[in-house]
Amino acid sequence: ANPAIQVSNQDPGSRSRAQVRAEPADVNVLDGIKGDPRTVDKLFDGVNRTCDDFHLWLAPFTPGGNHFITITFTTITSLSLVRFWNYNKSRIHSHRGARKIEMYFDNQLIFIGEIKKSPGTSHRVDDYAEYILFTTNEEVLTAIEQSDPLPPLLPDVDSIDIPSRPSTGDEEDLQGQMVTHVETSASLHPSSNTTSPQMVRPITKASSRPTTNDASYGIPMTAHKISFNFKETWGDAFYLGLTSIKVYDSTFHAIPLCLRNLWAKPRDINDLPECVKDDRTLDKLVDNMNVTTSDHHMWLIPFTPGSDHLLTITLDHPCAISYIRMWNYNKSLEDTFRGVKKMLIYINDQLVTSPEGVTVRKAPGDAHFDFGQWLDLSALSRGLPEDPCFSELTSQLHLSPSLFPHQFYETVILPCGYVWKFLFLSTHGDPFYLGLNELEMFDCSGALLPITVHNACATPKDVTVLPDMQHDVRTLDKLFDGIVHGGPGHSWLAPFAQGQPVLLEVSFQQPVSLGTLKVWNYTKTPSRGVEQFELYADDTLVFQAILRPGFAANDAPQTFSFTGATANGGGGGVGGSPVAMVLEDEPQDVAFYNNRQRKGNSPPLHSEVPLQRPTTTETGTLVHC
Repeated sequence: ANPAIQVSNQDPGSRSRAQVRAEPADVNVLDGIKGDPRTVDKLFDGVNRTCDDFHLWLAPFTPGGNHFITITFTTITSLSLVRFWNYNKSRIHSHRGARKIEMYFDNQLIFIGEIKKSPGTSHRVDDYAEYILFTTNEEVLTAIEQSDPLPPLLPDVDSIDIPSRPSTGDEEDLQGQMVTHVETSASLHPSSNTTSPQMVRPITKASSRPTTNDASYGIPMTAHKISFNFKETWGDAFYLGLTSIKVYDSTFHAIPLCLRNLWAKPRDINDLPECVKDDRTLDKLVDNMNVTTSDHHMWLIPFTPGSDHLLTITLDHPCAISYIRMWNYNKSLEDTFRGVKKMLIYINDQLVTSPEGVTVRKAPGDAHFDFGQWLDLSALSRGLPEDPCFSELTSQLHLSPSLFPHQFYETVILPCGYVWKFLFLSTHGDPFYLGLNELEMFDCSGALLPITVHNACATPKDVTVLPDMQHDVRTLDKLFDGIVHGGPGHSWLAPFAQGQPVLLEVSFQQPVSLGTLKVWNYTKTPSRGVEQFELYADDTLVFQAILRPGFAANDAPQTFSFTGATANGGGGGVGGSPVAMVLEDEPQDVAFYNNRQRKGNSPPLHSEVPLQRPTTTETGTLVHC
């Protein structure tokens, strides 16, 4: 169900008349329901920023069935933009919103994909509107912007007189406090359970870059010909692509490859009659431009679901090989869906993967980190599962509603993915900085997932990217150092600006199922702590939440369970006491609105509170600002 859809034609200033119908029409087709106001005409009543049932459309949903909205124009119309506001009655009811949609224009498919889930509140609801553009013409885009009937929800940031970014912290003070805390903690409480730098994280199944000294190092396989059959993309029905590929010998050195070592069918995108001299040719797979978003260094072919898409690497001479490394198609976030998802691998014409194939990690759509994926040929030939703990846990869990932990947020059960993205949208008031003390992720068996600067990156990275702050100790590595109560010297702080979320990306070589997430908010200056954030698994939104401020240095973590069951003390396994995020003791404001007017003594929305510079105080030798 959607609360609103807006369609713009090539001349946004003009208005096209249209007839609208839906199938099923609305919830009134159900037995026992009559006169429900959530009818299809509400999609175009112009009321978009709302949680009011009287301005939403709702229809019965049948899994696997068709649910149509048909718009018939009275004249021929050119389409430039479609904008969706998803079902937004409340946070819980937002799960009724549409997710995967297909759009046809005169029976021709013009869009297939997912649209954003609504926030369930009227706060910043336009940030969750989904824009689908069908033009790049600057004049048309300018006309759309000028004729947009929706005023901005917040004033233009450029029009607000915001003071320059203040400096923050003091390197020597922070380092001094960090050393002092560690020394006193170790000397005064040698037997305490407080996390210290000497504690070792538990071993988990997600592997890092292999080395020849690693006991799990793959057993080499002698090969002269390596063949790939690409069976699935990450969602694109027409094209399939890769950025780069490398093959490693038994001494972990890359084997030199050039175009004469490669053969493909289809060979490249130029096999299509309408494509001539396209740069995305086969030689780009071995041009050593791996971490890039330029499609001039990528390979693209036509894709036909159900057919074979072949790539063969013929080595100059038989060689013992141990690993293959692949960089998936990475032109942009939208184009990453053209990347390979499932493939079969053959060594000397012998299948070494399972008949179902192996999953290739989806590219992130940016070049912030090295997103290459290592494939252990010996593990593939032994048929090791890609996520063994997932099948083990699901065999123990009975996902009954009675087993769900009592927590404030509804969570997806065991979301699974290679690349996890945290999108930090707002702070608790500070307009310049955003920070966290610690973040931990546990898999579905309760084991702590290994996160370091080698598989995590942030944009912006931390405050060291700012002028004159290159030596600040609040760097990204402190977010995963295991010291949760170590003071400002063991926290992460990054520059922040309204409308520019901070992105944290964590990638794993194998898909991991998330069981529990623990977050310690920023305590040095609580207003700089994260407020709203979103969590994505392989670019699919799986969770949204609001964090409470971190007022005390010894605050307990804010914990979110994704197992659908109680968790043990370690993280997110089965059995034991429940671990969940519950805000029953937190004061919550309720605002009453009638026709967009706040009534009575209702508190203002967060967006209506003017930004104020926080006061700066000095306590001892540590500057708080």
